[in-house]
Amino acid sequence: MATTFFPARGCVYIPPSSGGQAGVGFYRLNPPLTGGSKETPILIMGAELTETDITQQIVTLDNTKLIYTFGSDFGQVSVTCAALLGSAGKATGQNFAAILEYFATNRVNTLKRPISVSVPGNKAYKWYLKNMAIGQADPQFHIQYIMLSGPVVGSL
Repeated sequence: MATTFFPARGCVYIPPSSGGQAGVGFYRLNPPLTGGSKETPILIMGAELTETDITQQIVTLDNTKLIYTFGSDFGQVSVTCAALLGSAGKATGQNFAAILEYFATNRVNTLKRPISVSVPGNKAYKWYLKNMAIGQADPQFHIQYIMLSGPVVGSL
C-alpha cells in the first residue's frame, strides 16, 4: 500500500482514506480537511514545524561567550496540501473550493481557537490557522498546491 504518490499523466497513487480524509498518509488535520472526491482527492503532502527559543547572545570583552534564555517563542507550522484537479476540461474545482472553505471556516478570526495537526511519531500540535498561500497549478499533472500556516501554541 502506497504512502506517497508519484504523479504520471493519467495515474496517481494515493494512500487510503482515514477518518474522512483521503490520502492522509503520515499527517492528519483536526478538524479534518475533507471535500475531495475519489477521483480528485485532497492530499496532505507534509507539515513543517519550526520551534525556537528566545535567547540573547553576548560576547564579553575577554571573549567569553554567554547565552541567556528567556523561554520558548511561538513555533510555526506549515501544512502543504495538493488538490488534484481532475482531467483537463472535466475539472470541477470542487476540492479547490473545499480548501478555500476549510480556511474560511477554521481561520483564527472565525474559529477563535486552535486546530491541530498530527505528525509521525504520534505527536500532535495545536496551532492557529492564520495564513493560506495558493501556489501555481501544475498544468502537466493538474495539481494545485496550497499551504496553510500559522503559529504553534502547544502540543497535545
